[in-house]
Amino acid sequence: MSSRGDSDTKLDEELLCIRCLEQHLRTRLPDENISWERLQRGKDPPDFWLSMGTRRFAVEVTSLVEILQSGPPEVSEICYWACLTRLAKQVEAEAAQQGVLKGTYILSAHQMPPLPTGKDQKAFVDACVRHVRETMHKRGMQPEMQVWPGYDAAVKVAIYKLSDDGASLGIGGHSPSKSGPSVTQKLTELLRGAISEKRIKLENKSVHDSCEGVILALYDCYGFPSEHDFHRCIKVVKDAGWFHSIFVVRAFVGPGWETEAKGWFIQTREPSWD
Repeated sequence: MSSRGDSDTKLDEELLCIRCLEQHLRTRLPDENISWERLQRGKDPPDFWLSMGTRRFAVEVTSLVEILQSGPPEVSEICYWACLTRLAKQVEAEAAQQGVLKGTYILSAHQMPPLPTGKDQKAFVDACVRHVRETMHKRGMQPEMQVWPGYDAAVKVAIYKLSDDGASLGIGGHSPSKSGPSVTQKLTELLRGAISEKRIKLENKSVHDSCEGVILALYDCYGFPSEHDFHRCIKVVKDAGWFHSIFVVRAFVGPGWETEAKGWFIQTREPSWD
């Protein structure tokens, strides 16, 4: 029996990852007896033991997040604008579905305020679509409306109608520096850091001696790289081969604004799992 662990009052990335991994394996191995057990806080690593028949694997979960030495976790410019683009696509799709997208609109970020996450995204999308509905019949460029608060009036996310032409929504504001790192460079850096740190911790506790191998579940906080990017970048990360398998999990907001997840292996010694 799978352990359901703690309350889901907030997003539990570890539970999200193990459930996604379990679902993925059950889809590919329907006849396999699969179960998992969560270790108590403070007794990890690993975070979970995964059983598949007589086989036992350790599962360790970590987040792909960029942490700056000064201050709290933040995202790089390239991650930020990728996330804003994803939000813009959600707004565009919802407005089109409601039949109110008439004209070209811009979702603009001023000085990169924090973006909404989880269920806050619904309020964000609703506010944007409401503005589109209110301006759909107004001619020409319309004043912007702030849809997500920042630190002050100059730090915000806003939406405005640019023209009557077309039926689309794009992003605007200060774009990432061309001299900055590319998506693949940033992803490789994040992978290398997360994998190296986890390998050291697992080796220090001799986790390998208690199981057939270690599965590393990577929670993708940003959702900006493609699956192809992950597959390409993992090939140049030296410590990746130490793990039996590496599984990426990405959370997204479902049709009912509940948190859902999808996952895929970017490396595994088991062809039937991929």
